[in-house]
Amino acid sequence: MRKIVNICVLFLSIIFSVIKAENVVKLKNNISKENESTKNISDNKSLKQADVLNDAISDKNTLSEKNNQINAGVLPGIVSIFPGFILHGSGHLAAGDTDTALNLLLFEGIGLGLFFAGGAALAASGASDKLIYFTAPVIMAGFGLFIFSSLSDIFGSFIGGVQYSNIKHNNLKISTGYMYISDDNFLYENFLVFEPSFHLSHFTLIPLLCFALDDKNQNYKLTSDYELFGSEGLYSFEKIDLSKINILSAFSYYNFDTEEFQIISAEVMVKGRYDLLRFSKSLSGTFVESGLGYSIDFTKYNHNSFNNEDANEQMLLYMAYGILYQTKKADFEFLLFYDHRRDGYAGGMQGGFTGSMGISLYIYKEYFGFKFKFVKGIASIFNINAEFRL
Repeated sequence: MRKIVNICVLFLSIIFSVIKAENVVKLKNNISKENESTKNISDNKSLKQADVLNDAISDKNTLSEKNNQINAGVLPGIVSIFPGFILHGSGHLAAGDTDTALNLLLFEGIGLGLFFAGGAALAASGASDKLIYFTAPVIMAGFGLFIFSSLSDIFGSFIGGVQYSNIKHNNLKISTGYMYISDDNFLYENFLVFEPSFHLSHFTLIPLLCFALDDKNQNYKLTSDYELFGSEGLYSFEKIDLSKINILSAFSYYNFDTEEFQIISAEVMVKGRYDLLRFSKSLSGTFVESGLGYSIDFTKYNHNSFNNEDANEQMLLYMAYGILYQTKKADFEFLLFYDHRRDGYAGGMQGGFTGSMGISLYIYKEYFGFKFKFVKGIASIFNINAEFRL
């Protein structure tokens, strides 16, 4: 079944690519012929021909605009789910946005190609530790393109884009709340969370303090977030929107006093956000995020000291799909994410290789907001925070 689907996707993408290429060639040839004809006619005929040419160009622009227009609704949304989950872009095609439909189908094909190519290379190497650093990003990139193209088709077909304004950082945020962790391997369940953030120019400093209320367990973390490209970055993109590139670094300390060990870790990550309005008007208000990084942690047992044998290295991979929706009363930011790391409270899901998945919802006004977050790894985590902005 998978082979049949892959062949269909590849076949359709080739056909659509050929059709687009033929149209471009025909368009160039027609414009070239029209330009040559206007040079050889008299002044009066030139004026008439120019009018005809302008009308033709206007018709072509109108046709192009029609190809980019979308009539979002329930029916195109249903089509985006089925058969859209198999052939991405079906919802946009049903809504009349041919260009976006073809692009989504193309990205689905690229995603599947990367996913299976990376998986085949990993299997052929016997899951080699040396090759995993090259194959894992390829596999995750392919998986991300497949999921993001499907979610984009669903959103654009149902909604057709939403209006938004760019979000600016507040100089000071104070976030505090409650976190519940369900993990059969540990006694703790209830945590008090305190997470302020301090923003200045391109730089944000975020300390995190977590205290278990029913066990001797604490987590302290300090994260620095430097915006290299973006609306408030060191360098700005030509078009100011939600897109940005950040460099994150962090140091963290976990104290498992009941279990008699501690973990100290350091990490660095390059993380980017891409505003999907750049991809299509029907996806206005949505964005994708991805990150690649490295971490190292050291485990200390109460009967032992730190040594090289306690060190553990880890490649960090992160990807997310987000929606930003703004109203007069409040702003809403929804995020569906996958974090490949397998340390921390969530850990990795069953099987060892995968990390954790989660969703978050951020509701806020100018000076106050709430954040809800659920993460599922080997442990299940629910977190609710109230945030004050100054």
